[in-house]
Amino acid sequence: MPEFITKSLPAVFVIALAALLTGCSQNDAQKKFEEEAFAQPSGITQTDVQGKIVTEDSDDWRIGPMFKGYMEVESPAFPNPVSNGQNLEIHLNITGIESISGLEVMVRDENDNWRSIYLDSQSSLPPGLYTFQLNPSSFSYTNNYQNAVGLHRVYLFDLNNNLITYGDVRVQ
Repeated sequence: MPEFITKSLPAVFVIALAALLTGCSQNDAQKKFEEEAFAQPSGITQTDVQGKIVTEDSDDWRIGPMFKGYMEVESPAFPNPVSNGQNLEIHLNITGIESISGLEVMVRDENDNWRSIYLDSQSSLPPGLYTFQLNPSSFSYTNNYQNAVGLHRVYLFDLNNNLITYGDVRVQ
């Protein structure tokens, strides 16, 4: 084997090992984030009808480790709490190019079953401001507003089933 290859093998090995360990710690951090997300909802980031934060819940609308630097929550769900006849609106800022593969928003209904309440199946979300609305009636399996009343955790996933962010919403 040529000498320049044998001299560079240890360097290549160290670089590969560092990349592997960074990937593992990133996966571990994402798994921990997801475990925290699947706890029961508690408290809300209260927002007004213009999207201004009134009181903040530090657990709500954090960005998952694998999405940091690629997306920010510009305005968390508003208004929160939400009343009958109102839709929730969420504003995201996509900062990475071809970094978020679509978007699926899910909640758990009153029977503790997963419900998909919003889907954007673009192969990648375009950079810039991304906004969407949610009808709180869709939080219930009957699509009846009265059955949706209560505290719900809203989950935002990419189309690879990776959790991007989550937050709690009160339907009143």
